[in-house]
Amino acid sequence: MPHYYLTHVGGLGDIVREELDEWRPSGASPARRVRRLHLSYDGDPAALLALRTVENVYALLVEIADVSPSTSWLDRLERLMASLDLTPALTTLARLKPLPPNPTSA
Repeated sequence: MPHYYLTHVGGLGDIVREELDEWRPSGASPARRVRRLHLSYDGDPAALLALRTVENVYALLVEIADVSPSTSWLDRLERLMASLDLTPALTTLARLKPLPPNPTSA
């Protein structure tokens, strides 16, 4: 199930949560953070943008643990990013807003 986080105006967290509780489709399970609400949601992500208290919707692509400023960690990060399949993320993004055209070489 895709994971998202929704941003909102500071201080409105309780109101956002109330709106989400009223709207919440089955399968949405929110967790609150500062100025963000994290949730797993299997429906159309554009519906999240329709919530009046939500400023932006972000799809979680990958979580990276044990971040370190060391060169070995940066090498590991490079390998992780090189192996990352962005197709699911682009599919989700296309459901939220039109994708720009593919780049072309001149």
